[in-house]
Amino acid sequence: MTGVQSHVPQGMEFLDDRLILYGLGNLYFDQMWDQATREGLVVKHTFYDGRHISTQVLTTLLYDYGQPRWSTPAQRATLLDRVFAASYW
Repeated sequence: MTGVQSHVPQGMEFLDDRLILYGLGNLYFDQMWDQATREGLVVKHTFYDGRHISTQVLTTLLYDYGQPRWSTPAQRATLLDRVFAASYW
């Protein structure tokens, strides 16, 4: 399950052997006043034969009001540290 209601990336957890992502943050938006509202997660789910095989989490940062770019390695690490700290592992 993937939630998209939050304007900042949220934590994630496994529940009943299913991955739940609570919020992906902003991808195309104009909230430039705070680092957290400029960040976003793009998730790539892979399914095979009706089964969830993997999820890849990519990170973005908004530039110039609604223009996402892939995060730098340092930005990605900072964002994922915060997301994983808020996660239920």
